[in-house]
Amino acid sequence: MEVVQLTSEKNAGSGEIIEKYFAEFERLTALAREYLRAGDPESSAAYIQAAGYYAWLHPIGLFACPELEDLLNEIGSSLASLPPAAAHEPRVPPKNILHVMTEVHGLGGHTRLTWRWIEADARRSHSVALTSQRVLEVPAPLIEAAEASGGKVHYLDRGPGGLLSRAQALRKLAADFDHVALHIHQYDVVPLMAFARKEQRPPVSFLNHNDHVFWLGAGIGDQVAEMRDSGRKLSESRRGIAPSRISMLPIPLEVEPKLLERSEAKKQLGIADDAIVLLTIAGAYKYNAPEGQHFTDVLLPILQNHPKAQLLAIGPADTGVWASASRRAAGQLKVLGRRADTALFYQAADIYLDSFPFSSLTAVLEAGCHAAPIVSYSARAEILCGDDLALTKLILRGSNIEEYGRHINRLIENPELRGELGRATRESLIAYHAKGGWNEFLEKLYQRSAEASQAAFVPGRRVLREVGDLETQLNEVFSISGLACDVSYVMRNAVGLFPFNARMKVWRDFFGSQWSLLPTCLLPDWQKVVLKLAWQKIKGEEQGKGAGISARPAGNARDSELKRVASPGTT
Repeated sequence: MEVVQLTSEKNAGSGEIIEKYFAEFERLTALAREYLRAGDPESSAAYIQAAGYYAWLHPIGLFACPELEDLLNEIGSSLASLPPAAAHEPRVPPKNILHVMTEVHGLGGHTRLTWRWIEADARRSHSVALTSQRVLEVPAPLIEAAEASGGKVHYLDRGPGGLLSRAQALRKLAADFDHVALHIHQYDVVPLMAFARKEQRPPVSFLNHNDHVFWLGAGIGDQVAEMRDSGRKLSESRRGIAPSRISMLPIPLEVEPKLLERSEAKKQLGIADDAIVLLTIAGAYKYNAPEGQHFTDVLLPILQNHPKAQLLAIGPADTGVWASASRRAAGQLKVLGRRADTALFYQAADIYLDSFPFSSLTAVLEAGCHAAPIVSYSARAEILCGDDLALTKLILRGSNIEEYGRHINRLIENPELRGELGRATRESLIAYHAKGGWNEFLEKLYQRSAEASQAAFVPGRRVLREVGDLETQLNEVFSISGLACDVSYVMRNAVGLFPFNARMKVWRDFFGSQWSLLPTCLLPDWQKVVLKLAWQKIKGEEQGKGAGISARPAGNARDSELKRVASPGTT
């Protein structure tokens, strides 16, 4: 891998922190390299996954690592080949699609994206392969969408074996499909090993649903599907992805054919008809900022100047800075916490305010589909702001606090402008994101993936390592939001992927021989999954007997994952 390194003098302070992160990343990379050379590809793959996980949550000056992908390609090429009859000739157009995902959650934006893709592409059969679902419950809409299309959900981590076994199983499974769409987490190494041998796989597209952070997989897809223009630019400039390997694919959306009257939505929510509702929806961490620059610091003066304006915030809890702001707003700010019933709030909104310093693009699109004009604060790097192909000329962007405030004030004071801009926003989103217009993007992705599918894997791509404004801003957001974590946390999540001897070494090297963590290291992940599933089945049967029904196994997303879903793209 050739790395071109640039460091800006004005970012020297953050640069020191980022260099520490990069040193930790290089440590994990070196261990991956050493284990592979020592003949232990299983441990090498586990270290590569840990390195990818760490780089996801810590800006290291890189957004891709060809060296790690080269190692995965080497491991994957050594896996058992499929029979010669399995050699794949691309079928155009494809009939059977396999969606590969790491894990899915009820709250995950990329999970909704997948089932909407399946529903919108109704003339094809779609199946889903999960590489690391563990015992989490798969959302019913995803299962129903796959089964309605003639497909099913496959679990690759619910049987014996580690990462290499999952990769081998995925390679075999994919041989029956015409196209593979990767919706994987940033660190998932299983598909990268499974599809290393291009002559024995169908065309592959890689969905870039976390376009602002580091991820593994830049070299595996025949086409990289970009959801927005800022993601495309970063892929070209920092991931070494050639423009010929990039296709645009907006987020598929379900658009209500007819909206509830805004006055009726307000009435159902108990809001006065003449109130001007400002709505914002995002995870709490997306609003965290240094003192004096918090979202509420900017909005409180606007509320005070417009007594009929009312701000509704969904996502943050009514504690801390939000609770303080709510008291100061004297009834004009309601902090509603996490909730799933957002549709009525979108329909009641006169104005939608994108979260900052971290954008939440999915919420922006949902609001726009409900004909709400959108205001965004875009003083940061382009990739950290909300942008979309359909909204290039429609989002009101403030490049500083003053301009941002002027946009909000103008919309509050001008109902005609609100209505006109809201209608135009909805119409443009329907054209790009709803079934019909969106399917045109999808067909181009399928076609271009098939045309490129016989290209050889190119090792050692050139990437740029830089510590500049983007890296500094990412470091600030991740640090303030608590997304950054110690490497030992990463290794606790990864330790069950190693063979037994390597697990013991991980315990000694990363956990300081902490005896309390020894039980975590005793069993491989697959055995933990099998035991937990068996226990859930026993408990479910007991509950079913008591209630006279059969209980469906339930599972909640790991706290670590819910804390760390950090994407302006799909969350």
